[in-house]
Amino acid sequence: MYKRKYKPGKRLSVDEAISLILGEQFVYYRHKICHFGWACSWSLSTIKRAANKGYLREALKNDNP
Repeated sequence: MYKRKYKPGKRLSVDEAISLILGEQFVYYRHKICHFGWACSWSLSTIKRAANKGYLREALKNDNP
């Protein structure tokens, strides 16, 4: 069975979400992993709304092989 490379972390504030997405980091959006290239196409109001509603989480790399 396939093991996920990332797991959801803590909820992101608006400032943290913008810095992670622009810093080319993966994020979780509504329980799904989101590539930073796709998230960069979002408007700032979309990122702000998603962060305020708690939809954005940081993606933590799994340490277990």
